[in-house]
Amino acid sequence: QGIYGEYFDNDGVSFSTASMPTLIDRQPDRIQIEANLDHGSSNNAYSGLDDRFKVNWGARFSGLVDVPHAGTWTFFINSDDGSELWLNGDSLVTNYGSHGMRERSGQVNLTEGLHEFRIEFFQGNGPHGLKFLWEGPNTSKAVIPASAFYVTGNVAPQPNRLVHHWAFEDGNGTEALDTGTGGANLTLSGTDNNSWRSCPDGGCLWFDGTNDIARAEVEDYAGNLTVSQWVWANTTAQTTYASTLAVNDQAGSNGSFQHMISNNQWRLHNNQTKPFGDVVSQRWTHLVTVFDDGEVRQYMDGVLVNDDTYPNGTYTNIELYKLGVNRAGSAYFEGMIDEVMVWDVALEDDEIVRLRRTIVDNCTLYSGAGTDVATLETSYSIPSELSGHAWNIHVHGKREGEVNGAFALVVQGTDGSGTVLTTNTSNDRTFTTSWATETMRMRPDANATEFNIRIVLDIEATATVGSFFIDSVVLRPIRPHMEWVNGSIADTAVSTGARSFEWGTSYGQSLVADLLEDGVSGVKGYVYEPYLTAVGLPSTFLPTYASGYNLAESHAAANLYTSWMGVVVGDPKMAPYTDVLHDVNVVAARSVGGVNLGEPATVEVLLENLGMARSNGTLEIRTVLGNSLLNAGYVALPPGDEIGSRTSVNVSIIPPNSGYLDLRVRYVNATPERNYANNLRSLSVEVNAPPVINDVYCSATSLARGGYTICSVEASDDTGIAGATLEWQILAENQTIDESNWSSAFMGEASSSRWETTLVVPADAPLGSVTVRANVTDVHNITASTTTENVTLVVDAPPTWFGPHASGVDPAGWNNASFVPNKPAVGLYRHLS
Repeated sequence: QGIYGEYFDNDGVSFSTASMPTLIDRQPDRIQIEANLDHGSSNNAYSGLDDRFKVNWGARFSGLVDVPHAGTWTFFINSDDGSELWLNGDSLVTNYGSHGMRERSGQVNLTEGLHEFRIEFFQGNGPHGLKFLWEGPNTSKAVIPASAFYVTGNVAPQPNRLVHHWAFEDGNGTEALDTGTGGANLTLSGTDNNSWRSCPDGGCLWFDGTNDIARAEVEDYAGNLTVSQWVWANTTAQTTYASTLAVNDQAGSNGSFQHMISNNQWRLHNNQTKPFGDVVSQRWTHLVTVFDDGEVRQYMDGVLVNDDTYPNGTYTNIELYKLGVNRAGSAYFEGMIDEVMVWDVALEDDEIVRLRRTIVDNCTLYSGAGTDVATLETSYSIPSELSGHAWNIHVHGKREGEVNGAFALVVQGTDGSGTVLTTNTSNDRTFTTSWATETMRMRPDANATEFNIRIVLDIEATATVGSFFIDSVVLRPIRPHMEWVNGSIADTAVSTGARSFEWGTSYGQSLVADLLEDGVSGVKGYVYEPYLTAVGLPSTFLPTYASGYNLAESHAAANLYTSWMGVVVGDPKMAPYTDVLHDVNVVAARSVGGVNLGEPATVEVLLENLGMARSNGTLEIRTVLGNSLLNAGYVALPPGDEIGSRTSVNVSIIPPNSGYLDLRVRYVNATPERNYANNLRSLSVEVNAPPVINDVYCSATSLARGGYTICSVEASDDTGIAGATLEWQILAENQTIDESNWSSAFMGEASSSRWETTLVVPADAPLGSVTVRANVTDVHNITASTTTENVTLVVDAPPTWFGPHASGVDPAGWNNASFVPNKPAVGLYRHLS
């Protein structure tokens, strides 16, 4: 009789108190049988539990409750904190949340007899309590008595879907009765009467690991399935693939499976392998595999350990069941098997938990608690150069199973004769299911030549079955992984590391004294918990010091608060200069003068060397788009404290395109540099394109000698046109342009896009065609030119009668092509009105 109680340590586990935490995939930290549930509000752990179960824990209580009379029953849960009651698989009462003792109830009609129940419970901080009560026919409201509870019964979940059940209660013979609906008795081979054994649940069957087999042919089946069995391995040294249950004879088939042992683990295997967990020899283990529409769930001792998805048809094409041997018939199991059950339906989590209660471990509590401890021990010879030094030591530990305890470090420093000079003992560290670490800082006697190191285990009295693990004991002297040079500095973020500067000081955490002893020239620490905003900024402190400022100036620059619990130990005027690294800072960059497309332009770059070493690198200018290199030149700057360490450099580039041009000016160092972040400067320049001449023409298609015409140039520019000139010359037929024979004329602005001038042909000009060259200059003094031939023709002037020329009267230099004067210098008027 009793209630099956499973307890879970929730320390570090997060969940919403508005519902119940999931327990199916968690290994209980403690299992014990409870008489009933009548726990009032208390701060103490229940009987049989240790201090883990005072705060932040949970539990699952399950079993059967014997209802004495048929009728309507009310069940009550009074809990602090949250709880929920399931009856016959259905949720009946919920009492969620964090609260004090609070009662909730639910009603249900029940038949007389046993009914499956489950209560889950969680506790946060403060007191805790849980009471399970009932009220019904002929029964007043009261805590349910211990006589009404049973851990398990004889009825399996969903008995109408239980196809096979081999309980091995036969006791002798060569067959094992199948009490399921399938009626497929197992045929035994290789066994004898000694194979029938008495086990916790009655009879069971022993397999010798040599040739013992139990097999039953069944009707072909492919569908949802649940397989449950209890197994007991005599040893972990089993033959690989030794199986407790196998389906069919086809080894490696996807359509069948087996429960087997491999690498000291229980495993589910078809042509893939998924573990259940470790094999513990000579201990009963419950294995369940559920096949649910392509989903395969594996449970070990009631805990969901694997949940995978497989294609339909995988695993469950069943014609034959075998126990004690693998599918291939080659690897035999040595141990006991009991309560093998097969359902043609996928059981739910709560039904698996119910099956787990078939065999209950009733392990003896650990008897050595409080009387003795287990220890691990080793020794270490101290190198002479580390004598009297401070040390850190740490060790990792964890637990598995229903055990609990703590571990600690004890280190004795002994001299050459073995006399103990110092003993350092750490705090106790509680074992948890994940790796926990215990660390100790210690300073042995300066005359100690050897450490005697012990890890001490203190095991709780409530421990039953499980394991403790200790790993990675690490011993280190407190010192950085390098050597100090004169002028070295350090800063710390330890809350109380500066409470002592004396060598030999021992404390629970690192001290600035450790660094001073080790060789640092200057260090800062704190005497109490500093605000993070009061801690020196490494991004300011270290570069400032490296730039040449002294120790006091560097700390003053790096701290937003003055003297907030901080103590600096060292010479405040200490200011070492490093002549190893240079630091070229590209301060600024600009274009000088106009920047025209295709023409050399000048970029002025201001550089400075902030480091204390000579620079040796290259100054590059590249385009942002395309990363085209426009210029790369050698740059050498003297150390930062010398004349010439700050200078400007003019760099010539030829812009590859017009419009806005984005450039990157970068210093690329050929020797080590302290800071690379200041080697880059971005620059954007506007590149002017030359004017565009759209048309050149003259108004007259032909022109007589001595005549004139208007010639025009149409042009455009992105910034504006400053002026235009027109060059011209007359070319005879088949004559080429003579670059030394151009006549030139300035053009006037007729509009923003048209410029004009008068082209006058001399009277004595030769005949031919006129070729013109238009030159247009924009406001940035970039000129575009175009040459146009045959803009007009030069022809003879038509004959015209101008009257007689009187020699000695009219001018002797008359040109024969204009009117003679009306009144000559001598003589009479030529015309009278």
